[in-house]
Amino acid sequence: MKTAKIAGAAALAAAVIVPLAGTAAAVPAGHPYVAEIYYNSPGKDTRSNASRNAEWVKIVNPTAHAVSLTGWTVKDRQNHTYRFGTFTLKAHGTVVLHTGTGRNTTTSRYWGSGNYIWNNDTDAATLRNSRNAVVDSLAYKNSHVAYVKHR
Repeated sequence: MKTAKIAGAAALAAAVIVPLAGTAAAVPAGHPYVAEIYYNSPGKDTRSNASRNAEWVKIVNPTAHAVSLTGWTVKDRQNHTYRFGTFTLKAHGTVVLHTGTGRNTTTSRYWGSGNYIWNNDTDAATLRNSRNAVVDSLAYKNSHVAYVKHR
C-alpha cells in the first residue's frame, strides 16, 4: 500500500512538473522576444497621449550579449508597423514600446501613433529582425483582461 501511495505521489508530481517545464520552454531562448503586451489601457479610452502610452509591448533580451534592434519591426495583425531606428537592447535588458509619443530612452521607445494600436479583444505582436524574418510573436484573444504575457 505504501509503495502504491509513493508511486501515485511521484506520478502526480511528474504530471505537475511536466506542464510547467513545457510552459517555460515556450519562452524563446537565445534572442529577444515579445514578453508582454498591455493591450487595453486602464480607464476610458480618451485617445489622450497618456492613455495611448498605457498600451505597450515589452521586448526582453534574455542573452548575455547586447543585440542591435536597428531595422527590426513590431507589427500587429492590421499591419500597423513600428520600425526601430538605431537601437541596441542591452544584455538581459528590456525595452517597452509605447503606442503614443514621448522621448525615446534605452528602456522606452514610442510608436508615435495618434490612435490606439492594439485591439482590446484579439491581436498579435510580431517581432521581425532587420531581414524581415519572424523572431517571435505573442497573440491574445481575451477581452476580460488587459494584458498577456509570454508563457
